[in-house]
Amino acid sequence: MAPSFFKEKLDDLAQKGLYRTLRTTTSDQDATLTVNGRELINFSSNNYLGIANHPALKEASIKAIGRYGAGSGASRLITGSMTLHDELESAIATFKGTEAALVFNSGYLANTGVISCLVGEGDFIFSDELNHASIIDGCRLNKAKVMVYRHNDLSHLEELLKNHSRSTIHHPRFLIATDTVFSMDGDLCPLPDIMKLAEKYDALVYVDEAHGTGVFGKNGRGVVEHYGISSAHPLLIQMGTLGKALGSFGAYVCGSRDLINYLINKARTFIFSTSLPPSVLAASQAAINLLQSDASMTQKLWENVRYFKKEAVSPIIPVLVGDAQKTMELSQKLFEKGIWAQGIRPPTVAEGSSRIRFTVMATHTKEQLDLCLKALKDLGL
Repeated sequence: MAPSFFKEKLDDLAQKGLYRTLRTTTSDQDATLTVNGRELINFSSNNYLGIANHPALKEASIKAIGRYGAGSGASRLITGSMTLHDELESAIATFKGTEAALVFNSGYLANTGVISCLVGEGDFIFSDELNHASIIDGCRLNKAKVMVYRHNDLSHLEELLKNHSRSTIHHPRFLIATDTVFSMDGDLCPLPDIMKLAEKYDALVYVDEAHGTGVFGKNGRGVVEHYGISSAHPLLIQMGTLGKALGSFGAYVCGSRDLINYLINKARTFIFSTSLPPSVLAASQAAINLLQSDASMTQKLWENVRYFKKEAVSPIIPVLVGDAQKTMELSQKLFEKGIWAQGIRPPTVAEGSSRIRFTVMATHTKEQLDLCLKALKDLGL
């Protein structure tokens, strides 16, 4: 392959307005960021509760390093399964109301590792068309047939389920996979109705609570709790992340003890990854403890969300632009006005649906929200 291949591809991306660069921040992750020596109001973070730099998480992380060191040394099945892993998984299971939980190194690794081994050849996966890339890739790694249903279209989902029902000689297993909060649109999946279809067609339901954990539900347990669905439902498998509202890093999958034991034996992204380090595990557990003891953070988040946009259903508020190049130009204009709001372009979203994605945090002040709203008005957005 000629070295010019890379330059040609990069030039093509730039011409289409799809070229990406890294912009380094020099501050902690809070409602403001420092970039190139300039302080900007941060409207692009998934740190919804603003606890990534909370004293409780810092203290727990430092204490864990002092006791256990910096690294875990190996994968969980070798020597890398530590007391802190057990304690965190027990805390997650209690928090989510399930028999057991298993920690993964990231949401991406959880989705690709778990979905790829839940069903197999001859089976079917039914995946929402706007699912996160990690769900899509987990489906691709599976030998099951993947059926994509129109976004939140229950009629289309049932049509697909019905067309591939178990009336054949071979009785395939069904898996419905969906985000609970869609990361680029901010809307919720109709989970109660999906569960009804799952019961009707005997399908497992795999939900990604990455943007629901810590944000939705009376106790911050996610969209499953928000809808009043039992976490102990035998057809339900929940995944969530520890690096968004919980301010740490990593991910979890929770459900029955048999499910977790199965994943320990079959999920390749778990089996073949060096385990999360002590500092991260301790910070994650501190975040769960903090969430359970202080409901004011979630309340403040929703106050800010409703102030920013009254009819918003989540802290994710997209402003659709369409053209990728124009989207990035608007993002730069917001930057110049002191607002950090990143443009989202293909392949993250479909062609022609580029957008500025705003995310609201509990630690935003009313003044910061007002400044952003004024900047949007000034730009005609």
